[in-house]
Amino acid sequence: MSDTAKAPKTAGSKVSLKDYKRTKIIATLGPATDTYEQIKALIENGANGIRFNMSHGTHDERVRQTKWIRKAAKEAGKPVAIILDLQGPKVRLGDFEGMVSLTKGQEIRLQYQKGDWDYEATGILPTQYDLSKKVKRGERLYMFDGRIRTTVTSVKDGIVHARVENDGIVVKRKGINLPDTDFGGDVITEKDKKPVSGIGDKAYLFYITSKNPVDHGTTLVMTVGEYTVTAELYEVT
Repeated sequence: MSDTAKAPKTAGSKVSLKDYKRTKIIATLGPATDTYEQIKALIENGANGIRFNMSHGTHDERVRQTKWIRKAAKEAGKPVAIILDLQGPKVRLGDFEGMVSLTKGQEIRLQYQKGDWDYEATGILPTQYDLSKKVKRGERLYMFDGRIRTTVTSVKDGIVHARVENDGIVVKRKGINLPDTDFGGDVITEKDKKPVSGIGDKAYLFYITSKNPVDHGTTLVMTVGEYTVTAELYEVT
């Protein structure tokens, strides 16, 4: 062995992370890491990128955290990327009072509505997205993040008719999943388009809209202070 060659590390020996790590680490910020000290600790312990979940938090919080990341990265003497994970589409039930019980075999109706809605008076479940423009007969429609399974039976006059496949309940603002529905690239929400000045380096939105691969993507470019933020959109199959 030459004088300059390094002997291999033996089992149990301590190897510093910076000398051993060959993979990039992305850390997501949350309530437990919403301080400069915690962010600095993440970077010192190997984080190469800091991810913002744009479904949560406020613009002011993100601007403050961005300044902390820049400061901590400068002190650590290494580049640290800031990644914006855009919310994308989240189809939900609308606002209505109380809890609605559903039984297997029951026929239900859903319609896009804004603001509070009287389910008892109308018998129609409100949604925050106009599903009548997207869903087709025979497609699956899951509510309450999968707790209630239904199948679309027809779409008429802006109302989606569906058959309930199991007993359960739904309450306001719960998520709707549509595994068979093709949204046709309609994935950029108004919240995603809002200015994000002073935040991040790159923004990514990953979404699932169909079971088939596609040969194109969509790019949304936003001006972020002195940076240009590009949201690179892909359909994941």
